[in-house]
Amino acid sequence: MWVRLVICLGVFCKVTNSDIFPSLLTTNASIAIVIDRNYVVEEYEPIKSKIEDYLVYAKREILKHGGVNTHLFAWSAINLKRDLTFLLSITSCTETWKLFESADTESLLHIAISEQDCPRLPQHSAITIPIIDRGQDTPQLLLDLRTVGIYKWKQVVIIYDNTITNDLLTRVIKSMTKQVNRIDASGVSLVQLAKKVSTTRDVIIANLRTELSKIDPRIMGNNFLGK
Repeated sequence: MWVRLVICLGVFCKVTNSDIFPSLLTTNASIAIVIDRNYVVEEYEPIKSKIEDYLVYAKREILKHGGVNTHLFAWSAINLKRDLTFLLSITSCTETWKLFESADTESLLHIAISEQDCPRLPQHSAITIPIIDRGQDTPQLLLDLRTVGIYKWKQVVIIYDNTITNDLLTRVIKSMTKQVNRIDASGVSLVQLAKKVSTTRDVIIANLRTELSKIDPRIMGNNFLGK
């Protein structure tokens, strides 16, 4: 979490101190930092402390030609209709999108840290950083691909074995069936390989071929996802 915070604030400071926003070199930038206490719960004070420490460093070492006024909020229901330049938010997916709609109306640069499996905000006006545990990134990756329209599958066959947990499988299914950015959900079919699959490569391939031979592409489609 701390690394993400430093990266986000670093990105903001580098951007505002560049030629992208030249006016900020001579005028004070005003940023709103939302740390939703209902979302981070007991981590609120440590996160707030880290942000304040980095802002002190940024003002001294990075933003040498222009200042930065910060407004810290412990809740997400804030009024963005003020003279703000930038919004950094740490809150749930639902609240992140609510804040984005307000920030976009006011043409604010928005960097959002949110929960996993949250559809990313539009790339042209925001940066989204989901908090994902190591090895649990497949659902987010699939959701990202759907969100930007890399693929628009109407149907998909998910092939899996006992190495995938029920929780991860559920998240993968949700990432394929969630309606985002006016993209329709995909119909999902599940094919489970035998639970006691030999570690021998030839046996695994033979088992996979057997299962694939049972699939009628006219009914289940031609799109496959193996996990």
